[in-house]
Order: sequence, then structure tokens, then C-alpha cells
Amino acid sequence: MTDQKVRSWSSIDIAVFEELGSHLKELIKFEHLQTQAKSLAFKYQTLKEGLSQFWSSAIDRDSFEQKWLAYLADLLNAKVAMIISWDNPKPDHNLQTHPPVIGNI
Repeated sequence: MTDQKVRSWSSIDIAVFEELGSHLKELIKFEHLQTQAKSLAFKYQTLKEGLSQFWSSAIDRDSFEQKWLAYLADLLNAKVAMIISWDNPKPDHNLQTHPPVIGNI
């Protein structure tokens, strides 16, 4: 394009570039969605493994829930997180929040 003449664009030239632009836009959108999907898959796997460890371990439940909530709030960039849990058949109900603005019920 070192030619100093003014370029005139035919309707076919314009249509080709518009189509190319449309495809590039879709590729960029796809890349963004793919990145989001990978991030969500990682978060899902992390949550799944954490919950599996919770059910299979014998540790202090309240301490674990408070640490788990802090982790979830950080992972999800949430200002507030909450877990409501209970054990059947015992009438033992807990409400844990992060930050701990509400105590156990």
C-alpha cells in the first residue's frame, strides 16, 4: 500500500470486510466465553472437593464452616456468604456467616 492513489472500495470489498469483522467479533466472544467456562469449571471442582473433604473428615464443624465460608467468599468475590446447616434427626441448626455478623442460632 505504498501507492499514493486514493483507494476506492467496491461493494464486494466492503461486504468482505464486514463479514471478516463479524467473524472476528464471534471469535473474540467465543474466547471470552471459553475463559469464563474454564474459570467456572475450576471453581466448581474446588467447591466439590472441599465439600467432599467436609463430609469425610471428623473435625470441629463450626471452625470448618467459618473457614470454608471465608474461602468461598474470597473465591466468589462475595462481600457476604452464608451456610445454613442441620443434622437430622437431631434438632441442631446452625447459621454461619462470613464476615461473622450473625452468630450461631
